Amino acid sequence: MACRFPKCKTSRTHCWGLCNRHRKWVERGYFDKNLNPLKPLDLKPRRTGCKLGCDAKHKGLGFCQRHYRQYKEGSIDIDGERLKLLIRYPKDFGCIRCGKRGRIIKGLCKHHYAQMCRGLIGADGTPIRPPKRVRSYRGAYCRGCKKARPRIRGYCELCHAKIKRGTMSPAGILLCAKKSCSVPRTAGLFCPTHSEQPKTVTRKYINKGNACPIIACKRPASHRGLCHTHYNRRRRRLKTQTSTAHPAQDVPHPQSLDASSNTPTLGQSSARAASSASVRTPDISDETSC
Repeated sequence: MACRFPKCKTSRTHCWGLCNRHRKWVERGYFDKNLNPLKPLDLKPRRTGCKLGCDAKHKGLGFCQRHYRQYKEGSIDIDGERLKLLIRYPKDFGCIRCGKRGRIIKGLCKHHYAQMCRGLIGADGTPIRPPKRVRSYRGAYCRGCKKARPRIRGYCELCHAKIKRGTMSPAGILLCAKKSCSVPRTAGLFCPTHSEQPKTVTRKYINKGNACPIIACKRPASHRGLCHTHYNRRRRRLKTQTSTAHPAQDVPHPQSLDASSNTPTLGQSSARAASSASVRTPDISDETSC
C-alpha cells in the first residue's frame, strides 16, 4: 500500500495510511489527517558540503569528516573558529622516534603513535616503560612429554594437568600416583615403596569372568560363580526344597463341607468349644476344701 500523500511513492505506510516522514508532519501540526495544510513547512535544508568551504562530503553538525574530527578533539569550535594551533609537518618530515617518513601523527609514525597511546613512550618520543613481552612458543615442544606443542607455560594441556594434579614434576618426570608422594615412578603408577603394598580388590561376584565350575559346562560364570543356566536351576531347586520343608496349612472353608454329614462344621465346633469353656469342671482342690 502506497502513501496517500500527493507525489509520494513510498510503499511502506504506517498509521493513517502515511509513510513515516509524512506521519511526522501530521503529528507536528503542518497537516491534518485529511492532508489539509495548517501552517507552512519550516524544514531545514539538507546539507551537502562542509560549512567551512571545503569540497568534502558532509559528516555532521555542518562539518566534513576532517573538520568534524577537529571539532571533537577541541581544535575548532562549532562556528569553525580555530582554538588550537595545528602543527603541520612537511612531507619530508620523519618520525621523531625512528625517523621513518610517511604519515606522521603528532610527530610520530603509526607504530610509535600507537605506543604513545598505550603509555609506552611520551609525546616527545622518550620511553616511559618497557613493553610487555609475550613468550612465543613457535617451533618449540612441550617441556614434559617433548612431543606436543606447548600451550600453557611451556607445557601441553595434558602435562600441565599432570603437574597441577601432582603426578609430574616441572622437569617432566612422572611421580608416584600416591598422594603426598614425590618419588619418581618405577613400577607402573607407583614408586617401589607403594608398589609392594597389598592391593585390596573387592569383587562383587565370586568367580566372575571365569568358566562355570559344573562339569562339561563351558559357559562363562555370571551369577555367583555359575553360568546363567545352572544358576537358575539351583535357584529353582532351593525354592522347591524350602516349600516342602515348611508346607502351608490350609483350613477348609465351612461351605465346602456337606451339610448332611455328621461332621461338625467349623462354626459348630467353635460354639461347642466356647460352651465347654464357660462350664467349669470341679477340681480336686475344691472337694478337699469342703
